[in-house]
Amino acid sequence: FAPPDGGPLPIVRQTAVERIDHRAADHVGISTSKGHLRVKAVIVTVATNVLANERIAFFPPLPEKIDAASRLPLGLANKLFMKVGRPDALPLDSHLLGSYRERRTGAYQIRPLGNPVVEGYYAGDLAHDLEHGGPKEAFQFGLTELKRALGSDIGRQLSLICFSAWGSDPHIGGSYSYASPGASDLRRTLATPHDNRIFFAGEACSTGRYSTAHGAYDTGVMAAQELVKTIA
Repeated sequence: FAPPDGGPLPIVRQTAVERIDHRAADHVGISTSKGHLRVKAVIVTVATNVLANERIAFFPPLPEKIDAASRLPLGLANKLFMKVGRPDALPLDSHLLGSYRERRTGAYQIRPLGNPVVEGYYAGDLAHDLEHGGPKEAFQFGLTELKRALGSDIGRQLSLICFSAWGSDPHIGGSYSYASPGASDLRRTLATPHDNRIFFAGEACSTGRYSTAHGAYDTGVMAAQELVKTIA
């Protein structure tokens, strides 16, 4: 909510929402891991896997939202970031594939925007397996592919920064939504506000920019604007 004095928003981190109770006509009740809130309206922006698995319970239930989320599940893509010890050892803003023959391979962006890093991108079963193995295993996989493509000396220039693990995060469960066959129209179903008090946003709610950060941003702005109109 926006404070009446126009000050900064009171943002609370590491707080899991467990239940959204919309029985009352004059408020929405939100139960969290740190207590209970009463609000006029709420914007739900969690990933579709969280909704589909009903990690947040709606009371009364919203079966059309759960069904839509279930048919807009999350795929998995993970990223590996490696620091380059001597940046001039690698070409600026370039790309390469780890292998043109193997299905299980990564795509690599070399020194993006001039930064001294290499970004590795992995999807599908490989992303699952590397996530299960952990950051060090992912780094060794990426290092092996880059040494094969650029020569063994490059190994001395690279060190691990971080590796994402979207699939194993219980509050996310994946990286981006995709529509099951025949389910693309359910993005509109998911995005439609319920009773003008429970609003939904996120990339899965975007009909044209799904699976992207800007799609998530756009739907968030739209939901916030609609909410403000409702409670004004």
